[in-house]
Amino acid sequence: MLKRITAVLAIWMFAIVSAYATPADEAKNIVKQTANDVFAAIEKDRALVDADVNHLYSLVGSIVIPHFDFGKMSRKVVDKKTWKAASKELRAEFIQAFRAYLVRTYSTALIKFDIDKITYDRPRKNGKYILVRTTVHLKRTTPVPIQYRLYKNKSKEWKVTDIVVNGISLITNRQGTYKKIAQKKGLAGLIAVLSKNSKS
Repeated sequence: MLKRITAVLAIWMFAIVSAYATPADEAKNIVKQTANDVFAAIEKDRALVDADVNHLYSLVGSIVIPHFDFGKMSRKVVDKKTWKAASKELRAEFIQAFRAYLVRTYSTALIKFDIDKITYDRPRKNGKYILVRTTVHLKRTTPVPIQYRLYKNKSKEWKVTDIVVNGISLITNRQGTYKKIAQKKGLAGLIAVLSKNSKS
């Protein structure tokens, strides 16, 4: 009987806390939980990860991909003219290629840096976006500030649309290079470049 009452009280308290959670808290919790899930999964499959980097990509991708709006991110890294001129099929192919690039980049960073812990600052609102600021503490070098930009989509899900590392936006950083390639070779040419880089 006591256990049942305790369980009911726990559920009730969780409901109260959830009801009063701010949008900033919700966004922050998504980022924090995703990071925790990634690290836990890597530790669990450490032997497989060390033996095959593709297993790492698959592992990270399965956890990270659901929380990113790759469609919105993909549209932002190329100029509007190139995007509008491309077919739906070509756009979908580019989103897939860009998604693969981001997963590889994120995965490589996890392996490259010896991460000690991640701390989370108070998130802040910027228009319809929530900026979740974190600090990645490394064991052998200075901490790295990383900021995530999230918004709530039509399905009421929080999605990341940009990552800012050491003050450098992933989207802005890629825009200059991608736009030049797309303007010269079109979206198909940019896809070819991304595919080539992913194999190197």
